[in-house]
Amino acid sequence: TVIGSKDGTVYLNAYTSSYLATAGSGDVLAGLIASFLSQGLSALKAARLGCYIHSQCGLNLGFGLIASDLVEEIPNVIKKMHYETWSITDLKAILWALINLFFYNYRFMY
Repeated sequence: TVIGSKDGTVYLNAYTSSYLATAGSGDVLAGLIASFLSQGLSALKAARLGCYIHSQCGLNLGFGLIASDLVEEIPNVIKKMHYETWSITDLKAILWALINLFFYNYRFMY
C-alpha cells in the first residue's frame, strides 16, 4: 500500500498480505480510516494507522479470510499494539519492513 502526503512524502507498507485481496477487505480498510478520522486524527495519520491495522489483521488471519474475519480481528491487533511486548519475530518483521521502506523511499526520491 502506498500512502502519499500533501508535501510529497510517500509511505509504503511493504509488510502486508495478499490474503487481503478479497471481497469487502477494502471496505473494512475504509471503515478503519473513517473511524480514525472521526476521532480527530489527521487524514495522513488515519490512513497510516488504518493501513497498519488492516495489514496486521490479514497477516494474523492468513489464507481464506473474509471481510467479517477482519472486523473480528481488529480488537486483537489493537490490543497487541497497546499491551504486549514485541516478540523476536515481530522485531525481525519490523526490521525487514524498515529495510524495504528505505529502499522503496529511495526510489521514490529520485
